[in-house]
Amino acid sequence: MSTRNNEIFSQGDPEGAAAIREAHASGRVRDTMLDDFGIEIPAETVPLPSQGLAYPEGHPFHRQSTVDITAMTAREEDILTSQALIKKGTVITELIRSCLVNKAVRPDFLLSGDRNAIMVAIRITGYGREYEATINCESCVKIPILVSIWLLCRSRA
Repeated sequence: MSTRNNEIFSQGDPEGAAAIREAHASGRVRDTMLDDFGIEIPAETVPLPSQGLAYPEGHPFHRQSTVDITAMTAREEDILTSQALIKKGTVITELIRSCLVNKAVRPDFLLSGDRNAIMVAIRITGYGREYEATINCESCVKIPILVSIWLLCRSRA
């Protein structure tokens, strides 16, 4: 058995990785599914609570009242269950990054209200508009309830 470190990690920045990061940051990322396979992934439009008014000029959300996200897939399920991301505390950021259509957006620099709105929308695309829960009451039995996330979101709009 070799005691050498894994060469992938010992070489520093792999060839092309810096260019890929720069392309993502600048928004010049190819849509592989559309360009190579002719498949357009449908997107959902999410209203931003901030209306984009709090973002500085040059930010992708500046004066944007909505943002487009894609529905959750098995890839996002993998993100949610990734022990590495959970330990790093970046699972929500990576989930948002994966679902945002505009890859130039850095989820860690979003306003908390906008992050929350995007997370609720991602949850709806992946698991539906209803959320089953149980209320535990010390003086009575457990009460199962069904909450409609969609109705909660619409009543505040």
